[in-house]
Amino acid sequence: MEVNVDGRAVDFSRTLNYKGMMYSDVPNLGSSFRLHNASWTLNATLTCEYVCRLINYMDRHGLQAVHAAQCRSHRHRIAVAGFLVRLCAAFDREMPKQGSKRPWRLYQNYALDIVTPALWQDDDGVMRYS
Repeated sequence: MEVNVDGRAVDFSRTLNYKGMMYSDVPNLGSSFRLHNASWTLNATLTCEYVCRLINYMDRHGLQAVHAAQCRSHRHRIAVAGFLVRLCAAFDREMPKQGSKRPWRLYQNYALDIVTPALWQDDDGVMRYS
């Protein structure tokens, strides 16, 4: 799928995956990645719950767009690692990356992930609304 933002094609290999469901600097797009150690539907449910919360937050505040802004300041620099390197090196050239810590790192642990969305803030300092 080709995705464009403001007339420019998005190169997902240059994005960071935010909370396992959104992409840095790509507005209004969420998706569900499969958990390696659990059913696909478990993660899809968590993703849908978060995206619905996000949409409701935007509606309450009259907002139309949201994206995860990759922090570029020195003290918040994130070490980037290939998101699916273990599966195939070719994926690393095309897939989003993950950072070294939350919210840019997906731990693939449903037991942790089921608790975490309840703690996620709608405005966590990473999300940019307009």
